[in-house]
Amino acid sequence: MYLKTLEEKENEKIVQEISLEGKEKLRVIWEIQPDSMRQYSEVTCVIRGEAGFKQKIINWLYGGAEKIWTPLAEDQLSLLQSYLHKIMNVHKVEPFGMVEYGGGFFVYQTATCSLDALGERLDAVLPPVILYCVRNALPVAGHPFVIYHQYDKEAGKVEFSACMPLSERVQSGGDFTLGFLEKGVYFKTRLKGGYQYSEEAWEKARQFVQDSGKEIDEKRSPFEVYVSGHSKSPNPADWITDIYLPVL
Repeated sequence: MYLKTLEEKENEKIVQEISLEGKEKLRVIWEIQPDSMRQYSEVTCVIRGEAGFKQKIINWLYGGAEKIWTPLAEDQLSLLQSYLHKIMNVHKVEPFGMVEYGGGFFVYQTATCSLDALGERLDAVLPPVILYCVRNALPVAGHPFVIYHQYDKEAGKVEFSACMPLSERVQSGGDFTLGFLEKGVYFKTRLKGGYQYSEEAWEKARQFVQDSGKEIDEKRSPFEVYVSGHSKSPNPADWITDIYLPVL
């Protein structure tokens, strides 16, 4: 018996062929269907083919083809899941050091929520800001970012603004406001990996500042820039988030 890959469509489908004893062949089709937010994917394994006389006897002896091939498909799906979990959870947090952020205009919308709901609230607030810029053909000048005005662990609350940077002043409208970020010195830390490692990255960023002998400027708000996310790669290990802590 041997297995041969016949067709492969990245993040969509894999078609394989299993050759049994003699001339009997089975077609194995893996179909991948991501959800609308691309946070997870449903993988379906279908095995098709016609069995010869010998294989039919084997199927009959073991209670049918389904009882023979279903455990094989389940084992393969389990191995696939373990492999995907391994490669998707690769992450790294590294310091970039002191940088001077140029500042500039940006369109934003502010929200407040509990710390537990931060990820869900960000997913709800940031996309409309991006869409507003696209629909109104605003002069976008970089990646989306989030400014954290308040992050209270004791109270379990966070206040933030979801923002899109602009190259010039524009007229804002509706629920969106025009802001301006002053030029300043920040300590930059990069997280390469999924957003579930964000808290770990922020803790390390603060430690990097302390190790550098600098102090965080509590009068200015820190922010994070989403350099690369799920729109550019389905693998969270490839996502990039830059954290900027204001320093004195």
